[in-house]
Amino acid sequence: MTAIYEDGRWRIDKRLSVGHLLTVASVMAALVAWWFQIQGRIERSEIRIAANEIAIVEMKAIANAQSADIIRRLERIDSKIDAHLQMHSE
Repeated sequence: MTAIYEDGRWRIDKRLSVGHLLTVASVMAALVAWWFQIQGRIERSEIRIAANEIAIVEMKAIANAQSADIIRRLERIDSKIDAHLQMHSE
């Protein structure tokens, strides 16, 4: 688009060139492609987050089971120490 000076007044040329149309179309195509790429990345991230949440729940369950096992073993060791101390104190 060019400005034309006629009769002492500026006038804008309202014709569109093929180059301008191709440029706008290519920018729009690039925006659409970018949008779909971002959408794909968001979907993949959501899937990974869901998988991580499941893994965290499983790891917490494992940690709780291990903690319970450790406590049980410590209590058993403690009772053995108490029995040993009682036997030697008499």
